Amino acid sequence: MSSFSLENFYINNQIVDEYDKTIIDSAYNVVDRLEGWKTIKDFGNDENNNFMWTNNKQILNLMTNINNDYSGHSGASLAFTMRIMYNISLLK
Repeated sequence: MSSFSLENFYINNQIVDEYDKTIIDSAYNVVDRLEGWKTIKDFGNDENNNFMWTNNKQILNLMTNINNDYSGHSGASLAFTMRIMYNISLLK
């Protein structure tokens, strides 16, 4: 079992903005629920992949669910959130 803590992630990465924390919390819960950490990690490890313009069905499913859960993402905020989810996947 991982000893990952979202609060420690915020502290270590100096994330203090409440809006950022809200979208990260929301996305984190979706990825956890859909068991998508390995998918995100594997996708993000390939330097030819990017979250904003992907056609990868698994990533698109995760992004759709993240967007549906929060329902306030722009394309840029969703790509930002996915990059943070990738960084978290490296720690889990």
